Amino acid sequence: MLKFYTHDLDYFKERKIFGEKHRDMDFWNIADNWPLFSGYVNMGRSLAIYELLKQVIDISGHIVELGTWNGANLMCMSKIMRLLSPHSLTELYGFDSFEGLKQFSDKDGDQGKSSGLYKGNEEILREIITLYKFEDFVHLVKGNIENTLPKFLEERPEIMFKFVYIDVDLYSSTKISIE
Repeated sequence: MLKFYTHDLDYFKERKIFGEKHRDMDFWNIADNWPLFSGYVNMGRSLAIYELLKQVIDISGHIVELGTWNGANLMCMSKIMRLLSPHSLTELYGFDSFEGLKQFSDKDGDQGKSSGLYKGNEEILREIITLYKFEDFVHLVKGNIENTLPKFLEERPEIMFKFVYIDVDLYSSTKISIE
């Protein structure tokens, strides 16, 4: 099964050409005008996250993203929470190894051909968390989810989550995330 359809691959090729043509564009111009530059699938994901967070805003508990990669969804959720409930006690936790896909099993299928894919940039994500002054309520848990999630839950038996965003790629991390 292909992860992307032919029209997706065409879009990726065309956006690469666009990016090369406009590579000198100011970073903050792009960041501040993100709907202009973002693909509609990525924008749709952000809007879906917004709608889902609105549904759980009044529920007690925290938010966790399992499979943080570069942190786009974690920061999207953080900013939405800041907008919808600026005085909330809700904390956000992002779990990732930041090393990319490495440990494969037979149940992972073609993912075994993707060693190193989805290697996140922990340093930039931590800088962004600091830039927006979110250190008090956005936390990163580094390591393989198979190890860090059970340990985290054992050390924090009182913690409850009102929203769990699972974005992992391998069988073992998917299984532990669902459990």
